[in-house]
Amino acid sequence: MLCHLHPSNALYGLDYTLDYIVYHELILMTKEYMQCATSIELQWLAELGPMFFSVKDSYTSMLERKKKQKQEKTTMEEEMESSRIVQEDKERETKEREKKKRAKEQ
Repeated sequence: MLCHLHPSNALYGLDYTLDYIVYHELILMTKEYMQCATSIELQWLAELGPMFFSVKDSYTSMLERKKKQKQEKTTMEEEMESSRIVQEDKERETKEREKKKRAKEQ
């Protein structure tokens, strides 16, 4: 869910994006604002709440999923490129046959 930091929060206006935030209140206005928010480290979740969160499983599976997606994308691009080349070759051969056929007719 996309939420924004409330302008009164000390984290608001930082020049960089925080990776993980915990908040106490969510205020619904024109946007959804987090109030009483603080930045946390990923490891804190694993240490203090292992029954809810596992860094190793989640992080590893995320990396594996991204690696698999990248590999699938590369494979698909290679297949599309080879298919395009085959199609161009077929079109070229068809045009050459038509030229030869016209030349014989003349």
